Amino acid sequence: MSLPRGRRVPLSPARRLVAELMRACRGIPTVTIERRLALGDLVAARRELPVRPMWTAIVAKAFALVAAEMPVLRRSYISFPWAHLYEHAGSVAGVVVERECGGERTVFVAQVRRPDATPLAEIDAFLRECKDAPVESIRRFRRAMRLARLPMPFRRLGIWLGLHASGRLRERHAGTFGLTSPAAAGAGMVQLITALTATLHYGLFDPDGRLDMRMTFDHRVLDGAEAARALVALERVLRGPILDELRAPSKNILTG
Repeated sequence: MSLPRGRRVPLSPARRLVAELMRACRGIPTVTIERRLALGDLVAARRELPVRPMWTAIVAKAFALVAAEMPVLRRSYISFPWAHLYEHAGSVAGVVVERECGGERTVFVAQVRRPDATPLAEIDAFLRECKDAPVESIRRFRRAMRLARLPMPFRRLGIWLGLHASGRLRERHAGTFGLTSPAAAGAGMVQLITALTATLHYGLFDPDGRLDMRMTFDHRVLDGAEAARALVALERVLRGPILDELRAPSKNILTG
């Protein structure tokens, strides 16, 4: 019995943009490192809050605090006009957010500027807005869709300029580090493709509050030992300043 014929599905603007971003990542020597974090106390403290902050908000602030201590995490490889590293003055987190757009689920990147200097409640409120507000009401999402609808040469040029033309443009359009996790859908990513110096990704907590945290990083910017120290520092910050912020009544404006 012959199989029924399939059908061609044209690429939506959102799918075209993802394809172009993956194309832009070709040739970047990325490596993934992993550390199991013991976060039982943090999980318990979050559970006690009337409004639980998103884990992406918690991890974004924690990693930005680590990057404030480790300048190498705030450096980007810039190839134009010659290869060099650009050290950003502060962190900008690019947090992947899944949205419904044009009848399909697609991903956008919400940018959190200086998460290390921003109260956790404000980061959480901003990411919830990016997750729930109409897509067309968020300027960065509108700009991404305009880029996706450009003809291919202009689309590729725009992405190249945003990643390689200058450190300041890269910070503005791509951020200094990334954060993504499909844990809400029930799984985690072991590897990923990224154009940023470091992108954090994780899966599900085990019953004891342990979490496998992974960081995919650009080997042109930092080495494995530095990446390992960054994950050790991330655990320390999550179990220290971030846990303190969740427990401090004066700082907990996560009350609905």
